[in-house]
Amino acid sequence: PKKELKGFSKIFINAGETKTVTIPFDDKTFRYFNIKTNKWEIEEAEYDIMVGASCTDIRLADTLFVEGTGAPLPYDKEELPTYYSANVHNISLEEFETLLGRKAPNPKWDRTKPLGYNDTIEQCQYAKGVSGRLIYFAIIFVHWFLRKIGKRSIANLIMMSFYHMPFRGIARMTGGIVNMPMLDGILMVVNGRFLKGLVHILKERSKMKKSPKTGNIGKRKL
Repeated sequence: PKKELKGFSKIFINAGETKTVTIPFDDKTFRYFNIKTNKWEIEEAEYDIMVGASCTDIRLADTLFVEGTGAPLPYDKEELPTYYSANVHNISLEEFETLLGRKAPNPKWDRTKPLGYNDTIEQCQYAKGVSGRLIYFAIIFVHWFLRKIGKRSIANLIMMSFYHMPFRGIARMTGGIVNMPMLDGILMVVNGRFLKGLVHILKERSKMKKSPKTGNIGKRKL
């Protein structure tokens, strides 16, 4: 970045009063993480030090020479012109992969595969089972309705805590009411095997009620 905030201080003064403010620099002020050396480095340069009421209201400026650690720069300016110019609205895939250092993962999700532990509730919109899709549309409706009646904070909470939650999070969120074996049944229902999944859920629920309480919400190796 061309400009970074390195410290601030808030003081209260009366009319005509003068106070001295000190904003100290330390060994972390000018460092950056270098992906080539895999550690924190300092780029040797003359830095503009600016003091102001805000980033657009600079009242005082000077330069400071900082000795560097001599590490090679992690990025080639010629290979990453968009990033160096800060014009990052239209970045090509090739340039992004250069920055990333590897091929970008495939952004398209295979909708033919059944939903699993790591898939989110949001992805129920692509579920093979009607029940899964109904869950998705029910969440969308509740979110819309709450926003409509002015319960925006509750609506946003639902989206953040449930809509984007992976299925494996259900076991933790319910505090043991649903364990991982029962979650297998829920996934069966979502993936189009309604009766088999329902029987599995009831069977595992019955097992959980009969077993002594150990404080464990159920484990499954993923």
